[in-house]
Amino acid sequence: MFLKNNEPYVALYTPEHTQELKEGTYIELSFLSRSYHISIKQPDAYVLRKITIGKPNDLDKIDINAPHMFYSRPKGEYTGSGADKIVLDFYLVNSELSPDGNKVIATIDGTEFIINKWAAYLIEGLDDGEHSIKLEFVDKDNNRIESPFNPVTRTIQVAQKAKS
Repeated sequence: MFLKNNEPYVALYTPEHTQELKEGTYIELSFLSRSYHISIKQPDAYVLRKITIGKPNDLDKIDINAPHMFYSRPKGEYTGSGADKIVLDFYLVNSELSPDGNKVIATIDGTEFIINKWAAYLIEGLDDGEHSIKLEFVDKDNNRIESPFNPVTRTIQVAQKAKS
């Protein structure tokens, strides 16, 4: 998987990738994932780098050695049986989660869930329509960990959900 500036990921299936970039600073995260797009959660399974083309922008100030959380899934539209169980996944860099340490607050359509274990989760029971998923990376006192990518909110669509 490849994320640029915490935008929706691009699935890459070869070790080479090219794209045109405009002037500025970019934060790029590449991480290994399973064929079904769940990230491999190991310390050596990612590459995080900051690159600048020409004149830097505000992202140049980011310390990539600090704790960061990057949103991975869900994204886009889910239909049929694919809408029954939707994967929620994110990628941590330079941090761990624990009940007494850093956590992720997942807010799904206004309902908050505290995540203190780095794992992929399943979202079930969403009706057809638009849904909001927000992830916020917080410290042991529930204070937001500073990052231009925190919090992050994405909207997904559920359509033609499979009938049980």
